[in-house]
Amino acid sequence: MTMRAIMLAAGMGNRLSGSNPKAPPKCLLSFGGKTLLQHHIEKLRGLGVAGLSLVIGYKSDEILTELENLQALDFVQSIHNSDYERGSILSLGCANDVLGWGEDILFMDADVLYPEHFLSRLIQPEKKNCFLFDGDFTPGDEPVKICLRQGEIVDFGKQVTEAHDAIGEWPVF
Repeated sequence: MTMRAIMLAAGMGNRLSGSNPKAPPKCLLSFGGKTLLQHHIEKLRGLGVAGLSLVIGYKSDEILTELENLQALDFVQSIHNSDYERGSILSLGCANDVLGWGEDILFMDADVLYPEHFLSRLIQPEKKNCFLFDGDFTPGDEPVKICLRQGEIVDFGKQVTEAHDAIGEWPVF
């Protein structure tokens, strides 16, 4: 079975930019001479992922220009979320059709820099319904948390209420 990635890159990144309208989309920030988007595309292609469905919104024209510059339009399907200011759950909803294609899905945010082995662990064919879990995180209102009880997910979100025996941050994969 083939695997496709769905990546959310529609948001404005106000916490990072301080609501500066001149700030680029977070996926266009550069690290080591490459944008985050270039890092993602190279890693996904290198691991044999069939394609990337990229949900964009804020400054989508800049992201599309970067995709052209990277010669990645054959690999990336862009999906526009015109309501990107209303939250990431709407961005995921814009990719709803992709979820019905029958391919395995790797779901991720575009604003994370990570080592390649994070992805390679998630896309192993024998693994199903995998997630990354960081048990060494700073508690607070901002981290998205995963709560486990006997190895099963019992709660997920910024605010958790279910009884659990392990809690960690979900690093958006």
